[in-house]
Amino acid sequence: MYDTLRRITGIALAGATLLLSAYGGMVGTATRAEAGMCYDLWYQRNAIFAQRGYCFKGCGRRVWGKNCFPPYGELTGYQWSRVKQIQARERALGCPSCPQSWQ
Repeated sequence: MYDTLRRITGIALAGATLLLSAYGGMVGTATRAEAGMCYDLWYQRNAIFAQRGYCFKGCGRRVWGKNCFPPYGELTGYQWSRVKQIQARERALGCPSCPQSWQ
C-alpha cells in the first residue's frame, strides 16, 4: 500500500511540475497560480481596445494583429471605467505587462 501511495504521489508531483513550468513563462511578481488569471485579465482589457479599432503594437499584435480602424481605440466612458477596474486587478495580482498564454 505504501508503494502504491508513493507511486500515485510521484505521478501527481510530476504533473504539477509540468504545469508549474508551463505557467513560469508568464509570471512577473504574480504567483504561478495567478498567472492564468493575469492572462485572462490582460485579454479582457485589450479586447475592449480591439473592439474600438485600437492599433496594437507589441504583445497585443500577436493576438489581434494591427487591427486599426476608426475610432482607433477611442473608448467610451463606460469602457474606460472597465479598463481601469481590470488594470487595478492586474496591479493587485502583480501581473506582468505582457503575459503569455499558458495553454
